[in-house]
Amino acid sequence: MINISVMIKTYFYRPGVLLAFVMTGLLSGMVSTLSAQSILGGGNGDPSAVLDLQSNNKGLLISRMTSAQRSAIANPEEGLMIFNTTLGCIEVNIGSSANPDWNCLLAAGKVTVLDCAGVVRTGAVLAGSAASGVSFAIPYTGGNGGSYGNQAVASTGVTGLTASLLAGELASGSGSLTYTISGTPSGAGTASFAISVAGQSCTISLSVIDLVNTANGGGSLAGLSCFDIARGNDNTNSCGTLSSRQPQQADFTSAATHTLTYTFTPIGTVSNMRVLFLNTNGTVITAISGGNSGNNITGAQTITVNYNTNLNTLAAGLTNSNALTADIYVLYNNSANNSGTDQKLKLTVQVKDCICCGAYVASGVWKQFMCHNLGATQSANPFSPSWELNGQYYQWGRNPTCFARDGVDGTNTCTSPVYGAAAPWGSTTSNDNAGVIADWSTVTAPTGAWSPTTKTVNDPCPVGYRVPSRVQWNGVINTTFNTRTSVGTWTAGTTNYNSGWQFGSALYLPAAGSRLSLGGELSNRNSFGRYWSSTEDSPLSFALNLVSSSGSVATTSYGRLQGYSVRCIAE
Repeated sequence: MINISVMIKTYFYRPGVLLAFVMTGLLSGMVSTLSAQSILGGGNGDPSAVLDLQSNNKGLLISRMTSAQRSAIANPEEGLMIFNTTLGCIEVNIGSSANPDWNCLLAAGKVTVLDCAGVVRTGAVLAGSAASGVSFAIPYTGGNGGSYGNQAVASTGVTGLTASLLAGELASGSGSLTYTISGTPSGAGTASFAISVAGQSCTISLSVIDLVNTANGGGSLAGLSCFDIARGNDNTNSCGTLSSRQPQQADFTSAATHTLTYTFTPIGTVSNMRVLFLNTNGTVITAISGGNSGNNITGAQTITVNYNTNLNTLAAGLTNSNALTADIYVLYNNSANNSGTDQKLKLTVQVKDCICCGAYVASGVWKQFMCHNLGATQSANPFSPSWELNGQYYQWGRNPTCFARDGVDGTNTCTSPVYGAAAPWGSTTSNDNAGVIADWSTVTAPTGAWSPTTKTVNDPCPVGYRVPSRVQWNGVINTTFNTRTSVGTWTAGTTNYNSGWQFGSALYLPAAGSRLSLGGELSNRNSFGRYWSSTEDSPLSFALNLVSSSGSVATTSYGRLQGYSVRCIAE
């Protein structure tokens, strides 16, 4: 038996806090055996220590208890130490015995709950491509403020990916841990990561998507897709004057621009809806949210997209040819209970210092239009008349991906595309500028095939756009809302392409003529232009009629078998 009576005075320093405590104790009768130990006091050990405990295979063990047990200590002395098993740290009372204040020392990071069900995923992992800008953040509660080390967790299932966590400190309370994904996936499917951190464990899964082989789906993905920061290119590079563009200026420092809502509307009932984005060049989008992993999804689904707040600077001077672009995707299962096949919808976003096509459709209501007619050359300057701007000619109510040109209706689901009831536009290199079209449809599209209130499956416009209504066309041609200017000679000819009407500063409609109802013969190119609306005048339908010689600009009803131009408006 060794009896030792010592006084120990020790100082601990933590940031901003000097912990000083004095421990006194009489170990007499409390140490039954100290075999293979060395306790040196009174200067016999390290000269800087009052007490020097030495061993090469044992340590100092202090009282271990939970937070609840520690709270039961009566009048804990200032400087009293315990190991708190609830928090996983050594605690010291830096308060008084009457008002204890327990603080952790040298804490190992621990959390009470690792919320793997609430994980937030950013970016998308694509089969065959190296992961870039992909991460997941796991929320937690009950953090003890302790530290955690670097981690690198390899994926299982789909291999080739690594989830990496940089060392850091937990918050005291709630926070999140962000893992960054790197590597190239071995294929499509599910990549799983077995996460063990801060005393908790769970498995996080990421879908590895094969976008190339995922079929295009039905429904619509709608929202703003063109942004003009309107800070340069004043009347240069076909971008329009600054004065005309600035009323629609996109300011990405404003929350009204950098955080936007988009809408996915399925056809019928679908399931397992997921959302993702891919930045094509530059960091356009920073985050996306709004998926629905459940079954029986019907009606409009809201998606939130966060844009880079520095785009005012990043897009400065950019034009139509080098705009910053990103793709927003919705993926979903085409059955109600996730037993069908995955399909996708895509909306391409442009950010530039150049005009976005559009016009006022009512007082103070500016709507974005596609810059080109359907079927036109999308890279052509939309404000410089040429053969490339004319596009194809559509019969009312027809969608070339849903109906056959010979008048035999397809499945109406757009799942088996057939080149449809639209005549080719003609060009200087391929002279299909005259004559009948052998399989021109002679079957009139039914009532309701297009609608002025809802985008139908037969609407030929791409995702995010639809055929304008008669009311919208009437707004465009109203000189109270938009100035209008006649362009060109308006001389008919199969190879004449220089005439059209300009509405405001951001919408040019070429005089593409039409295709006649009986056989699809070309008629009056460059002497008039007709653009379908989605509004019926049964058994006819309304179209915008542009004629320069008489100054006529109006909406008039025509037979549905005529082939007219289609210019799509944003939904």
